[in-house]
Amino acid sequence: MLKPDVAAERLASWRLDDERQGERLLGAMATLPKGLRVIGYRLVGRDGEGKCLRNHEWQAAQVEQRKVAIDVESLSDKDRVSLFRALAPGIADWVDAGWQLLKESPYQVGYDRKAFRAPEDPFLTLGNRAGWLTQLVRRLQAFDADAISLKWLAQWAPHALAYGEACVGPVLAAAINADGPEGQEVFEILRQSLTNDHEIGRMGQHVIRSLLIAEREEGWELLEKALLAAQRQEGLRQAILQPVDESHPQAFRRMLQVIEEHDLVRFSAVARSVDVWFGLLWDSSAVKAINDSIVGVRRLLDDPEGRQKVLAGSDPQAIHRALWCIGFEDAHAAVRAAEPLLRHRSDEVRFVAVTLLGQLGIHVAAVTQAPAIDDDNIQIALTAARDVSLVMMRNDQKKDAAPLAGRATKGSADGSFEAAERLYRRLPGKPFPLPALVWPWTARQADRSEVCAASLGLLGDRPVTRMIPYLQDLESHTQARVVGLLAGQKKWDALTRKTLFELTGNASPTVRQAAFAAVGDQELRQGEPEILESLMSRKAADVRRSALATLMLQPDAAAIASADRLTVSRDALQRLAGLDLLRQLADANRERAACRQRAVAYAERAKKIGKEEQIQLTAIADSGREIVTLDDALGLMDPARRSPVVTPRKRAGQSMTAATARCLKALDELVHEHREAPVRIQTHSGLQERLLGTMNGWEFPDVEWRTPAREVVVEKLPLRNVWLDWWDSRAKACLDSDGFELV
Repeated sequence: MLKPDVAAERLASWRLDDERQGERLLGAMATLPKGLRVIGYRLVGRDGEGKCLRNHEWQAAQVEQRKVAIDVESLSDKDRVSLFRALAPGIADWVDAGWQLLKESPYQVGYDRKAFRAPEDPFLTLGNRAGWLTQLVRRLQAFDADAISLKWLAQWAPHALAYGEACVGPVLAAAINADGPEGQEVFEILRQSLTNDHEIGRMGQHVIRSLLIAEREEGWELLEKALLAAQRQEGLRQAILQPVDESHPQAFRRMLQVIEEHDLVRFSAVARSVDVWFGLLWDSSAVKAINDSIVGVRRLLDDPEGRQKVLAGSDPQAIHRALWCIGFEDAHAAVRAAEPLLRHRSDEVRFVAVTLLGQLGIHVAAVTQAPAIDDDNIQIALTAARDVSLVMMRNDQKKDAAPLAGRATKGSADGSFEAAERLYRRLPGKPFPLPALVWPWTARQADRSEVCAASLGLLGDRPVTRMIPYLQDLESHTQARVVGLLAGQKKWDALTRKTLFELTGNASPTVRQAAFAAVGDQELRQGEPEILESLMSRKAADVRRSALATLMLQPDAAAIASADRLTVSRDALQRLAGLDLLRQLADANRERAACRQRAVAYAERAKKIGKEEQIQLTAIADSGREIVTLDDALGLMDPARRSPVVTPRKRAGQSMTAATARCLKALDELVHEHREAPVRIQTHSGLQERLLGTMNGWEFPDVEWRTPAREVVVEKLPLRNVWLDWWDSRAKACLDSDGFELV
């Protein structure tokens, strides 16, 4: 096996610093036409000109990831390979083969994904492929492109890509499928890595994913044996099973068979994985129920006629398995099979049909599912409303699909919002429990707030004001979203203005912050200043601060009028707010004389002036005088006499070089050589003796940057002569030619 220090040294020789990465990328992109060049830059997280993005721009680029993938999908085969050749020249053809291979993979990603495929609709896999491609090319940018080959990926991925080695799986699987000399070499490296027999390669997600995705039985057999040999290694068992639902369809069947025949459900990692695959929530102790699911799915996966017989029956769990098996092959076919079951006389059968359509998570399934929002059974109606809303909120799926998805987006759920309104009226004001349906974990509370939240996703092109009657039943973060949508309207009607100003006094800080942000740019109309002034009786600092800031936006006369109303209020907090408003106006030199006159009049008529009031009155009286700030240290220094700021200068040195790696290796060997040397260290209990080989890093003295290094070494460093002798007699190989040294 390759030693860690040797691996680090080899990787250091291939790794590129940020400057060299940029130079290589710019040079490679310069060979492409502008259109391809822009796509390439966006794939690696840069702007269209190749410049690095700031943090907020990077987040925006993440949102654009799907659109970039659509651009890649729209390219001709020749242009796409040219793009990949600029990004990863040594493996461009195999990256393209991996891109194509993933069209056959399940289209869902994430923890709650299912193994559903859509062979006639490549658009559905675009999100999966987008995430894979961007992760792959961005990680490979850190290394010398000339060094990267299929063999390099198979051997060095677990060392070079840390926890991201799984992204090379589709590339290696595509090579194995091609069954050429390179594919054979890759397979052998992965085989030896799995058994820990390879000199460089080691076990990792790249091995598991590659062998599962590839169409080679020998690879599946290797993983089956590894799964059975895991014994008490729950982590290894989980690592093998986690990506099984993304594997080749036949590999998935074989894994189910192994689990059933060897009763592996008794292990918690297996039970959790099966639950995720089938969308169940059985506890790991429910071994029989999980085994029944495995047996049922295995039987139906290869029996299309049997599925039809099950669908014609009335066993809800068997029907769910049959629909799941159809979706495993073709999600659109599963939608067609589930549609007539939505009219079944049995509540349980309708429920599993709605559940499966929600698990499919595609537009055509949501359109088919939408009529179930009017189902007589509240449990079914709530499930349908939630699932349809989740899909409809992904507006990009509907808008971007047109050129690629074909029939997948035909149809609409235009009446779903009105159906949700009807469901809202069917529910009482208070939540009430619903019994479990089909599965024990489906017991739930029926709550109007859930319907209101779903309605927002079902709104479509309707006016946002349709959501106003349901605001009181929404959770605070959803209310804030509605506030943002109301504020974003081109024109505000009277109802919108009234609602937004009323929400400035909402009990939730999230909601009122959004409402203040909405009304902050608006010219106040009749009656609206009084709404804000009424909030000054509140103690919450954010309410008072935001309301005052909004009142300050009024013309001078209107702002003075607000201050007059507040300062004569019976409420002490409102009077204090009136003084605060006068103080801010005076500080801004807006009717300063009038503000001072009102402050004097306030002091004369007040029977008693509190401490906070006096602070405001004093500030109003002192307004206009010289203001001291921290810019001149409160008047104690002249900024012009400060020494000039020296601009940081970029140096040519590297922080990690081959000499650095050799120094680390030499120090490691030195520690090993003196591992049994006794060392006396100062602890909380006094001086204690340790062997060097048993010491922790924190037991060495801390670096004191303000103390000369030699003093620290001489006074406190254990075995100081050992380290100083090594330092003074280092080989030339441990020194860099640029003169920079170890810290």
